[in-house]
Amino acid sequence: MSHRATAVASRAILLAIQEGAFRATDVRRDLDDPPSASTVTRVLQQLEEDGWLGRNADGSDIWRAGFKARTHGDMSDAARSAADRDAVQPGKESEHTDSFDFSW
Repeated sequence: MSHRATAVASRAILLAIQEGAFRATDVRRDLDDPPSASTVTRVLQQLEEDGWLGRNADGSDIWRAGFKARTHGDMSDAARSAADRDAVQPGKESEHTDSFDFSW
């Protein structure tokens, strides 16, 4: 995948997770050096085939998170919640007593 295609894919998945729905024009608008509309469409269709994005059966131009993006988004939320819960506050010790022994 080219650098531009990677940028399109990353932006599209992020929009799907954060916004819930978006149009191809939203992807192009948010990129510094936007690729052609046909490149964006091609990448979005590939992401749809791969399960990262979805849209209505009528071929609507509104894209949404597919199964993989929803799963990734759920995992990100869980990781963020765990990080917030387990964060060590300045001046306090961690509640976790597990340690690693790196002296092999």
